[in-house]
Amino acid sequence: MSMIIIGARSFLGAAVKSFYSKAGEEIHCLSYRSGSTSFYQRLEEMINTEEVDKIICAGSCQLSKDGENELNEIVHSNIEMPSRVAIEIQKSSRQIQLITFGSFWEYLNSSYSPYNLYAASKTASTMMLNHYALSGVTVKNIILTDTYGPKDNRSKLINIVISSLKSGSKIDMTEGNQKIDLIHVDDVVSAIGKVLTLDFDPKRGVNTYVAC
Repeated sequence: MSMIIIGARSFLGAAVKSFYSKAGEEIHCLSYRSGSTSFYQRLEEMINTEEVDKIICAGSCQLSKDGENELNEIVHSNIEMPSRVAIEIQKSSRQIQLITFGSFWEYLNSSYSPYNLYAASKTASTMMLNHYALSGVTVKNIILTDTYGPKDNRSKLINIVISSLKSGSKIDMTEGNQKIDLIHVDDVVSAIGKVLTLDFDPKRGVNTYVAC
């Protein structure tokens, strides 16, 4: 059997690819670009010709602004694309697990309160995928806090602090009353492995888990 990783060049996708490649898994990589028709053609081809039993949707669009241009990109990448992946799985009639990822930014003190458009799109994606999950498509969603680890080139807090320590420069900070939850990317990969072994309950729709 084999695995499709969508977004294998992302920080998370690269870690998933590295781990499962070393484990001897056959890996197929796909990169999504908004408006691309070849992506779906290639996805359908892989599902129908390769012994695929799991699809890891590791790529997503995360933009800092919430404007019109950002809306279009986020809707296509974070909502439409995962749903169309579910459609291709449904059309194939194969037992394929679809793994998606949510964000703690969707919540505030355990209540739904999306921090930005990206967070809102993650919830919207799960709502859309519920339709396919309730119809029997195996969709499992893992909620993540902020990730970190080796080969992370993003401008995240951990990297900013490390860079500051190396250069001796100062960082403009607030009083530090905020709380931040971090999870190492290797622990996320371990969580994926665990979730893949769990039974799927279609009555729950998308089966959601929290990695912490």
